[in-house]
Amino acid sequence: MQRILWGGVVLFVMLGVAGAVLPPLVPAASAQPPPEVQFDITGVGRVGLEPDYGIVVFAVRSISRTAQGAIGENARAIDALTKALRTFTRPGDRIETAGFQLGPERGGFVVVNQVQVRTTQVQEVGRLIDLAVGAGADDISAVAFGREHTKEAAQRAVREAMQRARENAEAVAAGLGMRVQRITHIEPSLEQIEGPLVARDYAPASRPAMEPTQIQPGRLTLTAHVRVRFLLGP
Repeated sequence: MQRILWGGVVLFVMLGVAGAVLPPLVPAASAQPPPEVQFDITGVGRVGLEPDYGIVVFAVRSISRTAQGAIGENARAIDALTKALRTFTRPGDRIETAGFQLGPERGGFVVVNQVQVRTTQVQEVGRLIDLAVGAGADDISAVAFGREHTKEAAQRAVREAMQRARENAEAVAAGLGMRVQRITHIEPSLEQIEGPLVARDYAPASRPAMEPTQIQPGRLTLTAHVRVRFLLGP
C-alpha cells in the first residue's frame, strides 16, 4: 500500500489490484414454500331400493296375404288384448303402444304390434303375463322394474360417494406424508338405477300349459359417481 499526499488529502492506494472486480453480493437463500400436489379421485356411492313399478312389453304378430288383411287381423287381436289388460290395470297404471311394424313375410305381409303395460302392482306381474298370453299375446320382449321417486336415495348415494372419495384422498395423503388441504373441483355424474331385467324375447308358446308365471321383482341399485380434485400440502 502506498501513501500519497495530495492537497492535504491522504489517499491510500492498494497496489497490485488495479482493475480487479469484486464479486457481487449474494443474498441469503430464501426458504422455498413446501410443494403442493393436486390429484383426482372418483368416489362411488350405492343405495338399494325396492321397485314400485313394473314394465312389460307384449306383442301380437299377424300374417296375411295382403297388407290390409294383416293390419285388419292385427287390429282385432290388439283390441282383444287391450280389453283383457284393462281388467288388470288400476288407477295410475298405463297401457300404450310401444311399436308397430309392417313388412313382407313369405309371399304375404306381417304386422307386429307391441303394447307396453306400466303397473304399480309389482308383485302381480306374473299374473299380468298369464292374462295377456291368454288374450292373444304371442311374444314378450321385455320385463323390467323401476323406481318412481329417487331424489332422497340419490342424495344419500352422492353423500356416500363424497365420503368414499375423501377417505381415499386422506389415505393417499398419508402415504405421501402430507395432508388434505382443500377441495378445488367437484364433478358429479348422473345417477343410474340398475335392476333385474327378467325376460327378453320371451315366447309364451314355449311354456308348459297352465303353469303360472313366477316373476320376482328383486331389488334395484342406485349408483352415484363423484369426481373430486384434492389439494395436498404439508
